[in-house]
Amino acid sequence: MSAVKLLLYVNDIPIVNPFNRKTSWVIWIIILVSYGYMAGIVMSGASGKINAVADNSSCSKPLDLIVTGIDYDESYLSLECMGLQGRMAYKQIAVWQDSAYPLVYGSLFFFTLLCLSSYCTKVKIIILACCSLPILTVTSDFLENYFIVKLIDEFPALNADTIKMLSFFNSAKWIIFFVQAVLIVLFSIGALSKFLQTARQVNK
Repeated sequence: MSAVKLLLYVNDIPIVNPFNRKTSWVIWIIILVSYGYMAGIVMSGASGKINAVADNSSCSKPLDLIVTGIDYDESYLSLECMGLQGRMAYKQIAVWQDSAYPLVYGSLFFFTLLCLSSYCTKVKIIILACCSLPILTVTSDFLENYFIVKLIDEFPALNADTIKMLSFFNSAKWIIFFVQAVLIVLFSIGALSKFLQTARQVNK
């Protein structure tokens, strides 16, 4: 099958929203509230727990919040500042908080992009491409957390290959994250424009 035929085949795949518009908004609000709870209470509490036992939590950024790539010096400094108790606390938090949080914000991104892109375009390839981004973000986040835990186990003898993999998935997570944010802004503008256009036609 040629690339053109494959694209045409994908564009013929039916993408049906099983919910009406009102139900879709209700589900979106539930996910948004869940995200707010995870970000504002669960993850903040987890961060506070690490900071409470860390040797010096203010001397370096957490590895998962670095957006410019991670090198050996940054990795070592961050883990050293956390101290033994801080590193052990991070490993405990990584078991479920750092596993649940990506799923929640990934669901929020997925549902937002699905609703907005479906409203703005009928080209299914674009819709599928947009909806695949949250899956890639969540996968990158999971792998980033995995390699952070692996570095904690290796500390102080950090492996250069582990740092390279951590830096790769960290960069991938943030790049895809910002792409999603830009798409949501663009699709929101498009959806608002369509809404205003429809309103003007109704009022004529």
